[in-house]
Amino acid sequence: MMTLIFSLLSLVVLSILFYTIRSSKFNENTRYYTLLILAALMPAVFFTFIYSIWQYNIFLWISSFFGLIMALCYLMVANK
Repeated sequence: MMTLIFSLLSLVVLSILFYTIRSSKFNENTRYYTLLILAALMPAVFFTFIYSIWQYNIFLWISSFFGLIMALCYLMVANK
């Protein structure tokens, strides 16, 4: 149950970060803080991905995989 809550929470946070860059109120300060938050979250999502493979937890693996994909897409859009 805790795994489900953690994985859903991480997807929600990454979705909010991804939405931030897509909004019309995006400026240089927002870019700095969202990239800072993303840089803090990326190691956690990555190690969750590795941990889920080690524990054979398919739901956690899928959610952390999509979290990594969303974070990479965010970085590609943010660095334009």
